[in-house]
Amino acid sequence: MEHQLLETMLERFSALDLIKARGQRRTDSTHVLAAIRNLRYLDNIGKTLRAALNSVVRVAPDWLAGLIDATWFERYGRRVDDDRLPHSATQVRAFAQVIGADGHQLLAAIYAPTAPTGLRDLAPIEILRIALVPQFYCQDDTVT
Repeated sequence: MEHQLLETMLERFSALDLIKARGQRRTDSTHVLAAIRNLRYLDNIGKTLRAALNSVVRVAPDWLAGLIDATWFERYGRRVDDDRLPHSATQVRAFAQVIGADGHQLLAAIYAPTAPTGLRDLAPIEILRIALVPQFYCQDDTVT
């Protein structure tokens, strides 16, 4: 469906002379769809982590303050929007690894025996766990 929509849009934009071919033009849109998919994924996982943090701060603000540092506020204090997402493939991958590492750090702390009771039962935490764990591999404190 995304492919058909994109093709239709590109044809219409070309007909209206809104886009022009520069140099060698690709005849398929798979590279565009892949870029959109990567950014959508990054946007979704960032918003999921932000929602989890918001739910934790309502229940255990002091505990969370001891867990995170100022860089987390820069990354998740505002909504993760398209205008803040990186554009190059290298930057997207690096940002995804940061989000994955942050998410794993948060989940490890929440599932630790010393965590405040009730955090594991919060719906945004379960959603984060379901979204994050299959996507990021964690070994020897390195998240991939």
